Amino acid sequence: MAKLLTEKEQELLTEYFRCGNQVKAYKKVYPEKSDTHAYAHASAKIKKIKEKLTQQELMEFANLGLGRFIAKLEELLECEQHFYNKDGVHVGQHPDNKTRFQATQLLGKMLGLTEQNDGNENNETEETVNEIEITDTVDSVGVEETTDES
Repeated sequence: MAKLLTEKEQELLTEYFRCGNQVKAYKKVYPEKSDTHAYAHASAKIKKIKEKLTQQELMEFANLGLGRFIAKLEELLECEQHFYNKDGVHVGQHPDNKTRFQATQLLGKMLGLTEQNDGNENNETEETVNEIEITDTVDSVGVEETTDES
């Protein structure tokens, strides 16, 4: 990515992601330019920079990539619940198991370690219920099951 962008372009994109305003970012990187020039050129310049990068590179540049996502998941795996008394005094903390469990599930899905629910489990349950209903009906009518023992 660094090969694609000049130092000024990297600085402009970084400033834009930091402040969220194209004109302010342009003015900070190019302070010698007039306000009129900044208004006229900021949007086009940032658009041109973005066209040089893939969506993944833009996400990484804005610190929104997979690395940050995994770091946040690691934080959630260590999440604690804090408890306070009625006066607002901290009285202790315990593992936040619900948050930790959700983070573990998400991490498992990301890594492909958990099976996706495709609805087959529900079908097995329905087959078992139908089998029981048929057996109960046969028993209530007094029909005996026969098996061939040859």
